[in-house]
Amino acid sequence: MGLTFKRFGFGVLALAAMLLPMRKPAQESGAVESSNRTQRLDSLGRQLRSAQLSWSAFDLRDSAKALIAITRQGSEVPAVAFRGFAAGTAIPKADSILTNMWTNIGATHADAHTWIMVYNNTPYRRSSYSGALISRDGAATNCVAIMPASVDSRTGRVYLWDNLSESLAPCALLAAFGAPGHAVGAWLGATGYAPAGSNEWLTTIKPADTRFSRGPWVEWNDRTPGRAWPEEMYGWWQTSGFISYALMLRPPYYYGASGIRCINGDERSCVTGVLHSEIALPAAESLPAELTLSAWSTSPPATTVGTVRPPSPRIVSAMITEFGREKFQKFWSSDQPFEVAFQSAFGETLGAWTARWAAREWAGSYEAKHGNPEILLGVTLKPSWIPLLFGWSILAIAIAAGVAKRRTA
Repeated sequence: MGLTFKRFGFGVLALAAMLLPMRKPAQESGAVESSNRTQRLDSLGRQLRSAQLSWSAFDLRDSAKALIAITRQGSEVPAVAFRGFAAGTAIPKADSILTNMWTNIGATHADAHTWIMVYNNTPYRRSSYSGALISRDGAATNCVAIMPASVDSRTGRVYLWDNLSESLAPCALLAAFGAPGHAVGAWLGATGYAPAGSNEWLTTIKPADTRFSRGPWVEWNDRTPGRAWPEEMYGWWQTSGFISYALMLRPPYYYGASGIRCINGDERSCVTGVLHSEIALPAAESLPAELTLSAWSTSPPATTVGTVRPPSPRIVSAMITEFGREKFQKFWSSDQPFEVAFQSAFGETLGAWTARWAAREWAGSYEAKHGNPEILLGVTLKPSWIPLLFGWSILAIAIAAGVAKRRTA
């Protein structure tokens, strides 16, 4: 019954996709003007948030460099330095998390030094930087985790925003494994350390016990000018539930074509996603090059389904969890080309492992668990669907031809 309903729904979608372009609803000038005004306001809002982020990033970069210059950091658990808070400020929870993390790391690399800088976000308002400053000083690698916090006006307690997760993740990797080799270092530098944004390898919780996965690839939505979102289609499309059903059936286009193909086992697409994503690193005048980035904030201006999305920030952590620290250390420190180093350390190709990992991450995502885990359209089409698609297409063409004939009569 469920399969029949899905096939019927697929036929309706195919029919609507062919007939909908024939409908050209007239727009009143007032509606068009309102839409243009909204687009201009959205554009100004994005520019304002970008300017605020840049301002905070340069300011915090300078503070992080000053912290390195005035304090020494050994291999012990890094202390938390506060900026913009009253003297004597402390966050016991942060100290506890750091102690547990460094205990799980074990012996740290002698040439890796870590600092934690927690700053008061109030002067920056909303769009402020969170991440890490990574710099080299001869053989030493310095990493300052930079994270915002705020003061509860009622209790006076200081609360961290990201719970030492994404900001500290690159620093934890450097502390445990030292500076990366040439190929891995170049990959991380080209992606702003975005694939190294998870500390899950330091936890004892199994992946199945954690919250829903965000999926294997970073979600970049189509930003083509004039693009209309399904959620913005009103009228009977929404009230009938048609849009909701269509959204359940559609492939995860926000992963891009290469990401979807990888989930379905195309190893070449998997390699493309890992090594050749179209992350758009900000210009030097926009954000300092020494700062790490979140992959969700690095999408190019014109993003389409053909734009290659980068892998999830969990991918490096997944390698450590699956293969163990000894093998990962061999891969991390290798000066061989990336794919050669991967196969030499882990015993399988980058494409084969990524395809398996991507399928597992997709199966654990919220969309797969509460929507349609099988990708039916756009990339793969089961043989049993081909006659159905052909039949609905013939019907749609016949209806379209009849409508055109009546219009010309």
